[in-house]
Amino acid sequence: MRQEKTIAFLEDQHIKKIYNAYKNYENLESFSKVISIEEVSKNNYSLSIPLYVSNVQNNTKEDINSILRNGTILQKN
Repeated sequence: MRQEKTIAFLEDQHIKKIYNAYKNYENLESFSKVISIEEVSKNNYSLSIPLYVSNVQNNTKEDINSILRNGTILQKN
């Protein structure tokens, strides 16, 4: 994701990654997961992302409030 001031943009590489995960119907660790209706049912039909995809590990100790205050965007290389 690229950020300019307060607006974030998906770049072509990010759009392609999203599209390919969808098209190939695949699980990608910390990115996407194919789930069944039964699994959604067990979670009271919630599609909240953290229920299905674990957080990406990063090497920062910065908390979310600090990130939002400073406008910092973490990028996975």
